[in-house]
Amino acid sequence: MGNIIKLSSILFFVAGIAAGSLAFYNSFTKPEIAKLKAENETKARGYVLQGLIPDDQIPGLIYEEGQIEINGMKEKFWKVKTPGSNQYKALVFLAKGQGFSGVVETMVATDMNFKINGIKVLKHTETPGLGAEAQTVKYGDTKPFFEGWFKEKNSLNVIVEKDDPNSADKVQSITGATITTRAVCNSINKYAELVKKQMGAVQGQIVIDQSKVVSVDREAIMKARAEAAAKAEAEKDTTVTEDTPEGGKDE
Repeated sequence: MGNIIKLSSILFFVAGIAAGSLAFYNSFTKPEIAKLKAENETKARGYVLQGLIPDDQIPGLIYEEGQIEINGMKEKFWKVKTPGSNQYKALVFLAKGQGFSGVVETMVATDMNFKINGIKVLKHTETPGLGAEAQTVKYGDTKPFFEGWFKEKNSLNVIVEKDDPNSADKVQSITGATITTRAVCNSINKYAELVKKQMGAVQGQIVIDQSKVVSVDREAIMKARAEAAAKAEAEKDTTVTEDTPEGGKDE
């Protein structure tokens, strides 16, 4: 019995040290990890906007952050415009979908009609040689071949060719990795639809300046109108006419 208590105490002590050490190092690494993630997302936004926005304007773009809700979670998207312009030039969002081995995260840029300009698969745990080919750059190319399949497709309707061979927005699937391709397509469709709804809601809002709203007392207005009408009637009765002697009294 004594040995069990002793061993349990040692195990508890070691576990406490390990947990404390992890928490200590996490306090240093967590901010750096978050910073690196933010930097990668910033680079990815610029990457997927290439061709839609002139390269020399991309570093100075203004990203207005919006929010959509999916599966009970808040997700960000960005409305893009150039400095000095009131017109949005593009929409960017990070689509997430369940692939074969885990979640696939894809940065997507569209024009204001939701036509895809570019995509970039940022994160996945797919099988090397299969789903992982979504990030493969072939010899002689500068970008992954997978990305080119989505150019000019409608982000609301993009679909795997096997699922709808007649669609104008079909893309072929990666050999042996239809599930991964379908995950990217479905996630783009889902997130694009939510962004569209959110953009419609914002554009449909009427902004009221509360400082200029005047409260109205309907009863007071009706009373004032009645008093004005009575006064006008009284003045009419005392008006001097050709048929009324001076002084306003009848003969």
